[in-house]
Parts: sequence; structure tokens; C-alpha cells
Amino acid sequence: MADPHSRISASTTERWWNCPGSVQEVAKCPVQPQSEYAKEGTAAHKLAEMCLVKEDNPFMYVGDKVEGVVVTEEMAEAVMAYLDVIDEDIAKYKLDRLDLQVERKFHLDNLHPDAYGTNDANLPIFLTKVIVYDFKYGSGVAVDAEDNKQGLYYALGAAREGDYTEFEVVIVQPRAIHKSGPVRRWTISRGDLGAFAKELKSCMKATEDPKAPLHCGEWCKKTFCPALVQCPEARKVMQDAALVAFEGPPAVALPPKPESLTPEQLKKLLDMTPIIDTWLKAVEDYALSLANKGETVPGYKLVARRSNRKWKDEEEVKKKFGKEATKVTIEVLSPSQLENKLKESMKAKEAKAVVEPFTFKPDTGNVLVPMADPRDAVQPKLEGTFSDESVFS
Repeated sequence: MADPHSRISASTTERWWNCPGSVQEVAKCPVQPQSEYAKEGTAAHKLAEMCLVKEDNPFMYVGDKVEGVVVTEEMAEAVMAYLDVIDEDIAKYKLDRLDLQVERKFHLDNLHPDAYGTNDANLPIFLTKVIVYDFKYGSGVAVDAEDNKQGLYYALGAAREGDYTEFEVVIVQPRAIHKSGPVRRWTISRGDLGAFAKELKSCMKATEDPKAPLHCGEWCKKTFCPALVQCPEARKVMQDAALVAFEGPPAVALPPKPESLTPEQLKKLLDMTPIIDTWLKAVEDYALSLANKGETVPGYKLVARRSNRKWKDEEEVKKKFGKEATKVTIEVLSPSQLENKLKESMKAKEAKAVVEPFTFKPDTGNVLVPMADPRDAVQPKLEGTFSDESVFS
């Protein structure tokens, strides 16, 4: 386990399970800097670890930096939701935080030399089962617990810790919309987990084949595949999209206007959008990495990101300008902050029930999503669509 990043890690299982050739393609890619989203995810996980180990409240850290990222109220709220799930299970089984295994490393050397990872948290239930928690801070891709390959990979790691008969995979993803809510659970028997291990071993072996096939699919976006820029299968998707839009090989550089497309063409293009968007973002990130290394990208240049001014020394500013440099405000706590404060004297569900009647969610408009999305369909807003109201008379 010398390499801190396994080529067949748990987090990318769905990718190389469906696209075994991706492992070799990714290995060819230059190391890319972490995206802002990835940095936030790393910080949220570190904050969760700190709070579990020290039994701290995540809201204590709002405004502080963790792993170089400023902890926001949103991050603290997500971590709090994760802690609440674990604490509820601990209370249910009459256990203690000391029984919880946090950031537990494992090595599935019986499956493959590179099969290793770290579980966010495990809660062993004596002589029965172990609960495997997977905290996800991301909001873009909602993850199911049932048959979740990453979760089962982690469950195999937990299985090395004891002779359990059942394994419960718990996905806690507070910021993503899912039909089952922010917490999803699924239990698997030891026998079924053993069957999965055999499949997993076979898929791991398949990635070693020099001619391992490449397949594009939803896993490209879900796992943020870094090989999309150079992937020949991804290029085929781009070509197919061009054929749909242009009804044949494009004769000009500009694509047609969206309003000229038929509903059938729109559907085909929307189906391809996740891969296309991920590919274009990968292209942009790759070009930026080249420019940062001093290579020229024709027609483009590096410029400094815009930023707001900050004080070099706030205490020095206070001395210089006195009251002019400070402000006194009395701010109402946010719903999440008030709920968290009330939890000191009541249960989490009770606190939410007390606060909820005083809150509302602003209308931020509609978005177009695939039919598989768990949210209920809404009626379109027709305001401004018709210039002549007399058509309704």
C-alpha cells in the first residue's frame, strides 16, 4: 500500500467495473490539480473525522479553514446530518462513540495487490453485523445504497475486522436530491457479499488486460473520469452528438440554433449532455494545466483570477480607523444554526419540527431533468409566454 491512490480504488469501482480499459487510460494522464469541488469534499470529510474523533460540533469550525478550505454553514450542516445518523445508530444499539471505527484503512490483498482503501466509519454490532457509513458531500450526482459497488467494496474492508453475518451500507448525502431522502440504507448477507467479492476480483483482473475495452456511460460523469479528454469512446459520443445536431457531418463550425431542433433530436442530445459536459470540463482543465506549465495554447493566455481586496492586518486597521472600520449587527440565526442550538436541549427531530413552521424555500425557478429524477413534475410557468392576453378570452 505504498501508493496512496489505488488504481482500482473503491470510489472509482463503477467506472472500471463497466469500463475496464479506463484504468490504463487514466494511468496515461498527467496528474491534475484537485478541482474546487474535490477540495470541498476533502475538507468536509476531514471536518467529519475531526468531529467524530473529538466529539466536536461542526458549527464550531464555521469560518475556520480545514484542509485549506473555509468551513461554511452549508458544510457544517451537511457534516452535522452525517453525525446525527451515526449517533442515532449508536443510541439504537446502545453503544458508544468509542465503539465507532473512524477512517479505518483496509487492504483486500486476497482480491488484488492494489485493492485497498479507507472507510469513512464503521459501527460493529457484536456478533451480528457491521454498519458501513459512506459520507458524500457532493450535490451533483445522487447515489443509491442498493447494490452500490463502492459501498460493497468498503463492506469487504469491514469484513476483515470480524466474523459478521450482515453488512449494512449507509449512504449519507445531505446535499443531493434523492427519492429516499439524504440517508439511504441497504443490507447484504455475508454469503451475497462473498459472491460480490468474486465478481469484483474478476473485474479487477480484467483491468490488467492490455486490450481491456472502453465503454462510455453515466459512470464517466459520476466518477469524474480524468481520461475523458483522450478517450476514443468519448470522441465517438461527441461525433454522434454532432451527427444528431447537424443531421450529418457538420459543414460549418457553428451548430444549429436550438429552436431548429426537433423534440427527438433534443432528447438524443440531452441524453448525451452529461458525458459532453464532463468531457468539455476535462478539456478546459487539461488546457489550463498545460498553460500553467508554460505551454502555449494558441489563441489563449493565462490571466490572474479576480479577487476582492482583503486586509493585511485587521487589528492594525482597527487601531488606525477605530469605529469607522467596525460594525455592530444583531443577526438572526439561520434555520440550520437555530436547529443546531436547540439540539442542546431536545432531540434533532424535535428541533426540526419546532423550527420548520417558521421557514420557507424561495422559488428559484425550474430545471429540466431526465424522467428518472425522483422529484415531482411541475407545471410550466407561462408568464410572459403570450404577448396577447386576449387569446384566453
